[in-house]
Amino acid sequence: MATRYAGTNISLFTVGGIALASSGYTFGATVTSDTVDAGLVTRLGKHNQPVKQGLALSIERNGIVSGSERVSHLNVSAFTIGGTPYLALLKDLNLSGSFDTEMQAGIGEKFQKPQVVSKDYSITASLNVASGTALALASMVGGADFSTTDQTVSFTIDSVVITIPMNLITFDLGIQRAGLQSISLTFQGADPGTSAYPSAPTGTTSLLEQLLNTPTAELAFSIQNVASADVNGVRLTGNCVAESFSIQTSDGQLVSETYQFQSYGTVTTAASS
Repeated sequence: MATRYAGTNISLFTVGGIALASSGYTFGATVTSDTVDAGLVTRLGKHNQPVKQGLALSIERNGIVSGSERVSHLNVSAFTIGGTPYLALLKDLNLSGSFDTEMQAGIGEKFQKPQVVSKDYSITASLNVASGTALALASMVGGADFSTTDQTVSFTIDSVVITIPMNLITFDLGIQRAGLQSISLTFQGADPGTSAYPSAPTGTTSLLEQLLNTPTAELAFSIQNVASADVNGVRLTGNCVAESFSIQTSDGQLVSETYQFQSYGTVTTAASS
């Protein structure tokens, strides 16, 4: 039986100049065509005629510390809410970002051209409950108005500080028999109206930083599913824009990153090389 291609055969998956093939563990490239019914009135059957096309890219990865060592919960070195540290109580943490897009006009063009028009962030976290913790966090959603829900959330992963102004939307105190009490929190983005948003990081070196700070940029991508010099695979190239991302970790787990992109303009399909 002929050998089939496996994950080990991938040689190229770059977005925005960032090489991802060596750090990712799941990759996806999905071509989808929008259709309209072009069926004839004299015929019973529909004719689903393609009219516009786009490519969705997805990457799941773990950052690399060095060699084959991946970024894990051990590389989370700080977690604060409103400047107060809660790392010692943190059970799990998830940051997600989403980007709304509008399609640019393109009569006569095959490929979609989505443009990012807004961005939003959310953070969920679960914590153990220690003396004073429940009161301190519940007080953020208590009171006569919403003045104390405005909280800056900051955490550090692999020496990268991420700081985002947010509003505390959900406070959930969980108590059960034969178990530790827990507090689950949900924060949603709160653009301060001035200065950088998020507050940190402010660079564009990593893929995460690009999505945080320049999400309207069109990023070049290249994909090849087979090894270099193998001409029996496929190479996909073009530009893309951000759709969503998430960073998640739990106590005793690796730090996982997920990225979703939409193609912008022409996607070139060619033989691998």
